[in-house]
Amino acid sequence: MKPMRLRTIDIAKAICILLVVLGHYSPANSPAWYKTLTGVIYSFHMPLFMYLSGYLYRATLKPLKYGDFVMKKTKRLLIPYFLISVLIISIKILTERYMYVENPVSWRDFLSIFYLPSAGYFLWFIYTLFLIFLIIPFFRKDYLLNTLFAASLIAQLAPFSLTDAFCIEQFRIHLFYFVSGCITFREQAIRRRLLRLPPAAALISAAVVFAVLYYYQPAFSGIFASLVSLALALTACYSVILISRLISERTKKISRQLLRLSAYTYTIYLFHTIFEGFAKALLLKLPFAAGLGFLLSAAIVITAGVAGPVILGKGYAALRKRL
Repeated sequence: MKPMRLRTIDIAKAICILLVVLGHYSPANSPAWYKTLTGVIYSFHMPLFMYLSGYLYRATLKPLKYGDFVMKKTKRLLIPYFLISVLIISIKILTERYMYVENPVSWRDFLSIFYLPSAGYFLWFIYTLFLIFLIIPFFRKDYLLNTLFAASLIAQLAPFSLTDAFCIEQFRIHLFYFVSGCITFREQAIRRRLLRLPPAAALISAAVVFAVLYYYQPAFSGIFASLVSLALALTACYSVILISRLISERTKKISRQLLRLSAYTYTIYLFHTIFEGFAKALLLKLPFAAGLGFLLSAAIVITAGVAGPVILGKGYAALRKRL
């Protein structure tokens, strides 16, 4: 069985991927409350993924040679990035004549995927994470990691944007959260204190801070807006991890289900838009779909975005065992 701290992180990963799938369903006819919900999710869900990735990197750090490490991450991240990009572009081009295609593409996008996530913007996370893994092995020592933390914070708060090519802008914004996850794992005493605060008081306090920051966020600009966005994301990261800790300790059934789901986090992230797209296209084709209502339609699409990749992942695992 995994240590408690890693089970907590795995549960947080499962919660985060559910939020990603939910957030990526945003039809034009969404009610106001749902738009607010997705707005809240978008304020922290990818920083949380980066934070968890940094935590797990540091928690599972092994003495690999740099070349071996990069090759491992190439197989894990870069090759799937290109394969899923080609698959998504091919499906969109082949089906756009017969059904509705959200964010249509062209044949030129087969080339642009080398420097832009043109198959689906959500793929920036895979590309950016690979870039981070290219540099992070050079900052294993504590003083170097502290230096990178300071540099990433300055870059995050910088009052300018960089190019979207090669996901450089996303790298600038999200490196800070990855490094924060690394440092959180390293500083065990701080981590224990944060997670051992009275749960109810900690969650209420975090919720109040988040609500106040989120409400006043539009009033800020420049570096102050960046500071508020950073505080929003970090507060939400703490809240989700605290909730995950409570689930891990107190609700065994939900904990087991989320731990099973966490094993398919990467598969869900790669394939959820394909299954969501098919579900949305199918609903548009069905004559009775218009009468289902928003909640039922959303439940069908979001369930497809989670269940489809899980079934695909289980099928692939079973096939590998047979071969």
